[in-house]
Amino acid sequence: MPGEKAEVVDSDLTASLTSDRLLRILTPGQPDYLLHIEFQVSYDPKLCHRVLAYHVAAGYKYCVPVISVVVLLRRKANGPAIVDQFRFGAVQLDLEVVRLWEHSPDEVLSGPPTLLPLLPLTNVDLRQLSSYVTAAQAISARMPAADERNVWRRMDLLLGLIVKREQRHDLLKGVFQMLDLRESDAYQEILEEGQALGEARGEARGKAEAERAILLRLGAKRLGEPTEITRQTIADITSIDRLNELVDRLLDVESWEDLLA
Repeated sequence: MPGEKAEVVDSDLTASLTSDRLLRILTPGQPDYLLHIEFQVSYDPKLCHRVLAYHVAAGYKYCVPVISVVVLLRRKANGPAIVDQFRFGAVQLDLEVVRLWEHSPDEVLSGPPTLLPLLPLTNVDLRQLSSYVTAAQAISARMPAADERNVWRRMDLLLGLIVKREQRHDLLKGVFQMLDLRESDAYQEILEEGQALGEARGEARGKAEAERAILLRLGAKRLGEPTEITRQTIADITSIDRLNELVDRLLDVESWEDLLA
């Protein structure tokens, strides 16, 4: 068209496309499909654009239909740009948007045990939360020990979205004391075995890399994409304790600068 100009832009379109959860659903007698689930903590006006990119990329890679679900973990993640039908040019993406604070805690308790970490984010009065935690504890006790511990670690993290650290620890202190007592022998055996094999140093490096990945992934959702300087600063941190501390503080700060200060 007259007056139009063109410029070359970066053609690498998939380097940063990693969705939160992608499940292939297999139903006997029915075509397979992908269930894409995206969790969001803070408001992002470009969230639907991002989900559309995941949706198209997943469909292209696996050549099956995709259903995309957005789970808003708190009210601050909601906003005018979060819609059930997202139109972008000639493309329309139908989304299922789940606003957790609109759902009853009983829905979580009656669902799969892996949903238990979401309990505090549902429509539950904080004064009643301890009784629901007790009910969740009875359910999690029937899970394998490792899975049970993961449930409560994740709930501890999500609790930080709505209560202060002291309240969080008071609420779950009894749970973690129980889990620590139950697993202490197993933990010591694993630790001793690792030391006997002489893998402590390599294991520490692996744990540090995993903690950095977690920090960057969760931090991007909470604080926005880190700059290259921020990434390098985190890459230079070798202390697992320091990395764990940063992950714990993610919910208490508003910027990468505050986190790393």
